[in-house]
This record gives sequence, C-alpha cells and structure tokens, in this order.
Amino acid sequence: MQKHIKYIYIFCAAVCSAFYIYWMFDKDSFSVQGVFASLLSVSLFILCACKVISTWISEPVFDTDDTISVKQDFKKVHLYPWIKILSVLILSRILFLVISYLMYIYVFADHNSFSEAFRYMWLRTDSPSYLGIAENWYVTEGDPRFHIVFFPLYPIFIKLFWFITGNYFTAAMLVSNICALLSAVMMYELALLDMSSKDAVRTVKYLFLLPAAMFFSAPMTESLFLLLSVSAVYFIRKKKYLPACILGALASFTRSPGVLLLVVAFVEYLKDLRAEYRKNGRSSYFFKMLFSRGFCMALIPLGLLGYLLINYCVTGNPFQFAIYQKEHWFQRMGFFFNTASYQTENLFYAIRDGAFNKVFGLWIPNLIYSFVSLGIIAFTAKKMRASYSVYFLAYFVFTIGVTWLLSAPRYLTAAFPLAIGFACVTKNKISDYILTWLFSVLQIAYLIMYLFGGFHIY
Repeated sequence: MQKHIKYIYIFCAAVCSAFYIYWMFDKDSFSVQGVFASLLSVSLFILCACKVISTWISEPVFDTDDTISVKQDFKKVHLYPWIKILSVLILSRILFLVISYLMYIYVFADHNSFSEAFRYMWLRTDSPSYLGIAENWYVTEGDPRFHIVFFPLYPIFIKLFWFITGNYFTAAMLVSNICALLSAVMMYELALLDMSSKDAVRTVKYLFLLPAAMFFSAPMTESLFLLLSVSAVYFIRKKKYLPACILGALASFTRSPGVLLLVVAFVEYLKDLRAEYRKNGRSSYFFKMLFSRGFCMALIPLGLLGYLLINYCVTGNPFQFAIYQKEHWFQRMGFFFNTASYQTENLFYAIRDGAFNKVFGLWIPNLIYSFVSLGIIAFTAKKMRASYSVYFLAYFVFTIGVTWLLSAPRYLTAAFPLAIGFACVTKNKISDYILTWLFSVLQIAYLIMYLFGGFHIY
C-alpha cells in the first residue's frame, strides 16, 4: 500500500507540475516575486493534495462511531451547547452592530438614524445587486442587466422576508443573520460527529472568528450558502442522501461552488459502497445503495442548471453570465497559482505607488488567506474527514483560480473545513488563546476597512 501511495504522490505532483509548466509557457511576462508566489502556491497545494490523498486511502472503511453523542444525555450534549452557541452569537452580533454604528458616528460625525447609518455602511460591493434582484428580478437593460451574474436563491429569500418587513435592506440583514445563527448550530452538529462537544464548540468559534467572518452578517450570500452546505454535509454523514442532495441543489442555486458538494457526497458514497461490499458482498442492499444514492447525487447540479435556465429565459443565452463576467469584470477561470502570481505583483505595484489602502485592504488579505488556508488543511488533513479535505481542495481550485480575484477571504471563509482545521490546531490552551485574540483583532480591522470604504475589500 505504501508503494502505491508513493506512486500516487508522484502522479499528483506530475499533474500539478504539468499545469504549472503549461502556464509558464503561456504567460507573456514574469516577475521574480510573481514566480516565487506561484511556486509557493503550487508547492503548498501539492503538499496538501498528497496529505489528503494519503488520508483518504488510509481512512478506515467502517466508522467506529458515526454519532459520537448517541449514548450521552441529549440535554447535556445538544441542548446546552446550542443555547451557549446561540446566546454568544446573538450577543456578539448585537455588539458587532452597535460597535459598527458607534464607529460610524465617530468617523463621520454624522448622527443619522440607526437604520440610515447601517444602510450606508453595509450596502456595498455585491449587496445592492442582490437587493436589486429581490426587488425587480433580472432585467435586460441598463446597469441592472449585469445582475444576471448573481445567483437567485438569496434574493428570493430577501423577497420572502420583505413581505414581513416591508424593507428590502432589513429583510436582507434578517436573512443573513438568521442563516448565520442556524449555520452555527449545524456546524456544531456536524463537528460533533467526529469530535468531543468541547472541540465542536471551538470549531464554531473559529468559524465566526475568521477575519472575514463579518460577511456572515452582511447582506450577501455567505451565511445562506454556509447553512445549506453544512446542512447538506451533515445529512450526507447521516446517510440521508435525499434531503442532503436537495440541500446541495439549493446551495448550487445560491452560489456556483455549491455544485462542489457533489465531491463530499461522492467520496462518502464510495466509502459506504466499499464498506457494504466488504461486509456483505454484492448484496441486494449494495445495489440499492449503488443506484438510490447515485440518483440522489444527480440532484445537486440541478440548482446550477436552474440558474442556467434563468439565464436562458432572461437573455436567450444560458451562459450570458460568463460573457458579462469576462467583459464587465475581466473574470474567467484560470489557475490558482496564477492568482498568487498577479496578486503578489499587484502588491508590489501598490507599495511602489504608495497605495496602502490596496496593500492592506486587498492584496495582503487575499494572499495570506490563500497561503494559510492551504497550510492549515495540509497540516490537519490526517485529523480531518477525507471527504472534507477533498472538498476543500476542489473548492480552493474553483474559487481561487480566476483571472481577477478580489474576494479570497470572503470565499474561503465560507468553506467549512477551514474552521475544522483551526479547531484541530488549537487543542492546546495557549495556541487557542493566541489565535482567538489574533483573529478577534484582525476581524475588527477587517470590519473597519469594509464598513468605511477606505480600503478595497470585496
């Protein structure tokens, strides 16, 4: 087996190296710093991929205990942590909003009403587009025609809540924050399948302490996407593929990376088939599992197909969103190591030009998030469920590998394995204490940069 793993490592490194060499020959110009960053990125990815593959191959076929809390008291294991998690999050969200309002008053010396101040601070980047879709749906004229690049489920929820609140901005804030609270509970339940209650609570803590976790409270898709993703994975782990894949379809109707939940489902599906085959051979249950779960997994891409259908119905072209992405935002799929290269080059250009708002508000956060996330997954791959780390690699390639990335912290924060990784490296009280305070400070700094528009954060 060790010999086979060695060959797999070599194959993985060869494939990544082949893509990297192709990119090198295809690129017009290079800089020393850009090449260094791209090499660091591809090297970390290869290391991460090898660790993930090793874990996947060596992972036990049979789960020793897929529901760690079954024999324990429900109130102790579930109810108390839920109350604790929700109480802390609700209080922190209230404090979060009050502090941001006080900062608004201090910075602008403007005593507008609470609602007006919040509308000014939070309606930026993609938020107005989602509210525009909720109010007018997709249109074909003027600047709002570009709203077709945004997926529809989040605006649909905003519209539903608008019938209650009568205000689109208030509805959006309610949707995001309610989804954030529900995500915390589901993240705890998912982590509890593999961890103690204490470690599961710490996973939730880091999920909401990551520097860009403030986006879970913003009127954007992150919290809804997180809720649907974590819930889908939880039901996959519970072997309930139909509700899991319906949730996966909804996730892919919220954001395009939602279709990658198919990766988690497929890895767990293969493991279950292997376990059943070893236990009972080609039994009737084996074939039932083979076809019924396979059919369920086919549901996950339906959300993305539904979005393409909307593109077709509105514009006559199911891929109109890709045209707008390329022409209006200069955005198309590329290689993740190319992203590291051009972001590093832009960082040096910004330093040279004295554009420190871009240095600290855009390029440094993007690069640090990308490198650290790969490092954390590589370091904790053997402590994490193989399906989670495989999903993260696919998610990283998909979201980071675009030709003009401005949102790496925002996208990567919504990838749930990252929080599990940080929980795994902070079992020691000292490391937990240091990282808690570091992330708290960084999140406040990130919040300030986002809310007051002095920095280019997306």
